[in-house]
Amino acid sequence: MLYMFYRKIFTIIITIIAVIKIMLIFSDLSYGYKRNEYTFSYEYLNPEKDYGYYKTITFRHFNKINNTTTIFVENYYFSRKIEGEGYLVNFGAYKDWSRNLYTYTSISKGTRSNYLPDFRIDNEFFFKTLRQKNLVFSLSTAYMRYYSNSNDFIVGLGFIYYAPKWNFTYKHLINNSNPGSVVSHTDLFSLGIGEEKKSYLYLTYTSGNQAYLATYLPTPTLVNNNSYSCMINYRKWFDNNNGIILEYSYLKLKDTFEKNGFTIGFFNEY
Repeated sequence: MLYMFYRKIFTIIITIIAVIKIMLIFSDLSYGYKRNEYTFSYEYLNPEKDYGYYKTITFRHFNKINNTTTIFVENYYFSRKIEGEGYLVNFGAYKDWSRNLYTYTSISKGTRSNYLPDFRIDNEFFFKTLRQKNLVFSLSTAYMRYYSNSNDFIVGLGFIYYAPKWNFTYKHLINNSNPGSVVSHTDLFSLGIGEEKKSYLYLTYTSGNQAYLATYLPTPTLVNNNSYSCMINYRKWFDNNNGIILEYSYLKLKDTFEKNGFTIGFFNEY
């Protein structure tokens, strides 16, 4: 009980910090570099009779309002064969606070469904180190509340190393799911290769377990399935301002389903 009390207090604190940060950022709104992204995703799940397929249409808008701040808004439309339709809006900002510190903050709201959050907040701190500031350590927190009255609280620790034409990311995520205070762990590895205004190729692999207490069953039952996923994301500029986005993803959730996903889209900068 004491743990739950402190967790709620901590969630309230990071929510207040995130809202204040976004208010400060938007109060300095001006106009600068902008980018729009439009993507369509199709995901096929096996066994199809139990899970069907997922379709997602996404629009993202990024606005670099000054040298230290980029704000964004993302709109998602979901169509799922079994679970039906849903919408989610996410907005937030990247902000440089000093030579050694920048942050990522976002707040999301989904429509009523079994798979979208009623409310989600993410907050991540990035600490730049080394002489060239190319080794960046990260500390992230996220809170998700669902319409089913369940919630997740996630803490992440990791680092990013930047080289002239490549970068590498590692992150360890700890997820506490309620009801039941069930803990699961995930490791993420990502390698990025390329240059701005030319092309980027990202290879990402995640491995861990997804654990929660299934309260929808007659007797609440612990579900704990190992999973792994991989993703290939490619972004190519055709000219200085326009390009294409291609992505393939695969996820295997042991004893549940496997999923193949395909994404195509384009972006323009102005």
